[in-house]
Amino acid sequence: MIFRRLSVALLSLMASERADSTDVALARYVLVHRQELPAMGVRELAAACHVGAGTVSRFCRHVGFASFDDLRRAAAEGEDQLEELHEGPLADAWADRVPPAIARAAQSVDMAALRMVADEIVRHEHVSAFGLLKAEAAALCLQADLLMLGHEVTTAVSYADQLAHILSAPANELVIVFSGTGSYFEDVELDREQRRHLARADLWMVAPRGGTAPSFVSGLVSFDSDADQLAHPFHLQAIAALVAQEVAGRC
Repeated sequence: MIFRRLSVALLSLMASERADSTDVALARYVLVHRQELPAMGVRELAAACHVGAGTVSRFCRHVGFASFDDLRRAAAEGEDQLEELHEGPLADAWADRVPPAIARAAQSVDMAALRMVADEIVRHEHVSAFGLLKAEAAALCLQADLLMLGHEVTTAVSYADQLAHILSAPANELVIVFSGTGSYFEDVELDREQRRHLARADLWMVAPRGGTAPSFVSGLVSFDSDADQLAHPFHLQAIAALVAQEVAGRC
C-alpha cells in the first residue's frame, strides 16, 4: 500500500462520517497521537477521549481492526511520508513527473481487459467501485461518468464500509476495485467462507503490472506504473476515464 493501514482506516472514516461523531473524535485523537499509542492501554485512550473502554473496543472493530492491540500494532508501523519536490520551480517539477506517468498508464493499459470491463458494466444491473483514500477518487470519477451514461454505480469512502459491501455483494453484482499498488486486500484477514464468496463474485481489479492479484479476482485491468506517489491516483483516474469512454461507445 502507498498509505499505511492505520491512515487508510482512520482517514477514510473521518471523510465519511459526521465530524461531531464519537468515532471521528477517536480517529482524530489516534492520528494526532499515534506515536504515543503503542505505549497506551485501552483505558488510557478512553480517558483521553472521554469515552468508555467499550466504546474504544467497538471503534477498533468498526474501523477494521481485530482489537485495540491490533490498532496499537498498526500505530507502531510508523507514519506516512509525503514525497516532496525539490528540483526547480514547483509547478515545472510536478509537470515533469506527473503527466508523463498518466500518459504511460493510459498508453500501456491492457485494452482487451478494459473492454471486457466495459462489457461487464453494460451487462450488469448492479455495479460498485471502490478504492483506498486517493484511489477512491478514481471510483468516484467512474461513478460520475457512468451516471451520465445511465449506469448507476455504488461506492463508499470508508474502507470498512467498502469491505463490508464487497464481502456481501450478490453474485449478480460487478465489483471494480482501483488499487495503486494492487495491495487492496493485503491487510485483510479473510476466512475460508469469505474467500469462497469472493471467488464466486464478479470482482475486477484495476492495478499496475508487476503485482500479484488475489486468486479470487475475476479479472485484472493492468497498466505500467512505477508506483510514483506523486502520480497516485491520477493514473487510476485516467483508466477510469477510459473505461467510461468504452462504455459510452456501447450506449
